[in-house]
Amino acid sequence: MAHGYFQKIHREISGIPNAETIIVDGGSQDNTTPYAKECGAKVISLPKSTRGTRLHVGAQQSTGKLLLFHHPRTYIKKADIVHLITHKKTLTWGGFTHCFDQDT
Repeated sequence: MAHGYFQKIHREISGIPNAETIIVDGGSQDNTTPYAKECGAKVISLPKSTRGTRLHVGAQQSTGKLLLFHHPRTYIKKADIVHLITHKKTLTWGGFTHCFDQDT
């Protein structure tokens, strides 16, 4: 995993009560899935699937009441997730802004 965000994010969210991590992998080759399994995440492999299919399957597999769809090449802070949980009764939808940390 060249970007290293999954490990960093997992360390941040591992202390949030009742949080579950579901990885729906479309065939990545960056060792995300072995690491995710090692960390206790639920991993579903759907090679050659569309992003929409992967999102749908992940939502179906979740047992939670609040869903956060997150791409592993972006970083989100624990405080942001805690904010969502704290305000879940007043939130109906939303998104985070982002910026790139590298030129591509």
